[in-house]
Amino acid sequence: MRSAYARGVMLLTAAGLAVRILWLNHEPIWRDEAFTAVVEQRGIAGMLDAIHNDSAPPLSYLLTHVSLSFLGQTPTALRLSSAIAGTLIVPVGAALGRRCAGDRGGLWAGAIFAFVPALVMSGRDARMYAMATTLVAVSTLALWRAAERGTAMRWAVYGVAMLLGLYTQYFVILAIPAQLIALRLALRAPWRTVATAAGVSGLALAALVPWLVYAARQFRHAETPFWVPPLTLINVSGTLAQFLSGPAIEPGTQGKVAIQAVQLLAVAGGVVCAFLLFRARKRLGSPSGFIALCGGVPVGLLAAASIWHPILEARYAGVLWGPLFALLAVGIASLHRLFVRVLVVMALVAPTAAFSVAVTHPDTPALTAYLEPRLHENDFIWASAGDYLLLLYYGDADERAHTQVVAHHIAWFWGTAAFPPNALTPDFPASTLQQGGTIYWVDDAGHKLPVPPSGYSLRHLDCFNTICVATFSPSPP
Repeated sequence: MRSAYARGVMLLTAAGLAVRILWLNHEPIWRDEAFTAVVEQRGIAGMLDAIHNDSAPPLSYLLTHVSLSFLGQTPTALRLSSAIAGTLIVPVGAALGRRCAGDRGGLWAGAIFAFVPALVMSGRDARMYAMATTLVAVSTLALWRAAERGTAMRWAVYGVAMLLGLYTQYFVILAIPAQLIALRLALRAPWRTVATAAGVSGLALAALVPWLVYAARQFRHAETPFWVPPLTLINVSGTLAQFLSGPAIEPGTQGKVAIQAVQLLAVAGGVVCAFLLFRARKRLGSPSGFIALCGGVPVGLLAAASIWHPILEARYAGVLWGPLFALLAVGIASLHRLFVRVLVVMALVAPTAAFSVAVTHPDTPALTAYLEPRLHENDFIWASAGDYLLLLYYGDADERAHTQVVAHHIAWFWGTAAFPPNALTPDFPASTLQQGGTIYWVDDAGHKLPVPPSGYSLRHLDCFNTICVATFSPSPP
């Protein structure tokens, strides 16, 4: 049975890797990925200089740099480290499920971790979230094992997993108190074990201090407004729904309604799993409670912190809620009919198939193809802060030279740490205005058109799905 279980986990891990890697080039680079791509082009020193002015630790950027060094500046290379790190959660999730519901629970957990949309789409994204989610899951399993038999090696594995997680995404820190609470309340671990876990995680935090000193400028961001909306019932429910449905769909995406219908099916599958867990709660015991506390408490802490400073968002919560997917498998494993189990799993993973067919970020390649043949010597591309890095990544050298952001100040969360020195300008270039060049204003669809500079008027407004280009040219005398 163990051999059959091991083979099953290996097959599911391989399938999870294939689902992530084979579609790495399916979606165009989107805004946050463009930040990663732009800073990676600067070499390690330039990359670290940009990162320490932004909002994240450096580990995922360094691993991505290794991929780019071997494979070149391609979307596949940019996303490869995330795909591999995201796949590693499959055997870890299977181990968590197995501890709750035996081999059957472990295999169903492996299937869910391999194919569920929130984890797959994170693994196709050139950001640090998939890696952080995996490391939180690894630390959860490692702590559980260390609590059972506290050898030096097991505690070292827990400490290293926590250290790597902290150097990947700061929100990993919220997993520490949750794990300590779960250790005591769910596993009934002695206080000595809890104290050891606190000491090991404290050492991991101490090892983060040198980076925090170097990245001290990041702390200033806590004093400024953030892009996450204030905490409301709608925002909370929308964030939690993405645990089952995967990421939200951008306006204008072809087949959006069909994808949302499939996402709703996944939410229904999750409700079924929750009902099954509630029905079986008396015989599940401490293992499921341990996972529930390790995954649920940090998300609750994120919500509580959002009362003061809004930070509850699906990508941030996704760093912490990874272990909870094992509970879905526990509920499924409690079903007696194989056919019903398969139906529930198919409902949970159906959005992954939909995302693999649809293109949810189609506009930027079309935008650059639209602009490049229209540029002349004195023309000027006036990019919004949200689209500037996309133009910087996709545009050719001539287009990049023509593009700036007209503003006195742009909030840091638009990726200003990756902006080149001349990106912001308070005024339009004198050469454009004096020589009668054309001004192309690039911004999200639906935003109000700006007031053009004196002597200019709107000539065309061409919109793609989510981005519009307003063409301003000199008014006739």
